[in-house]
Amino acid sequence: MKVAVRTANLEISIKVKSPTDTSAVAEPGESELEIKGITLREVLTELSDRCDYQIVDSQTKELNPAYAVLVNGKHYQFLPRGISTKLKEGDEVDIILTIFGGG
Repeated sequence: MKVAVRTANLEISIKVKSPTDTSAVAEPGESELEIKGITLREVLTELSDRCDYQIVDSQTKELNPAYAVLVNGKHYQFLPRGISTKLKEGDEVDIILTIFGGG
């Protein structure tokens, strides 16, 4: 899904890949989603608010440990600003569910 990230004076496009059902966050037939904010935390928080998946904890604003998030193939924890990283034009954000069931 392509995401348009907007602030008061800036607009960028990023690509978000997620195992979750994007119909919960985008209108049927649309492949773009507009989000206000520019940091990884703001983007993930808004995605969490729009769907039934708690990617970011609503109280602590920290990433749910059930998910791994990569920006351009690099785990967010290894980025200089971590989850506070500012996204830029063309960035690719991968959201990966890391919890698996078994028996």
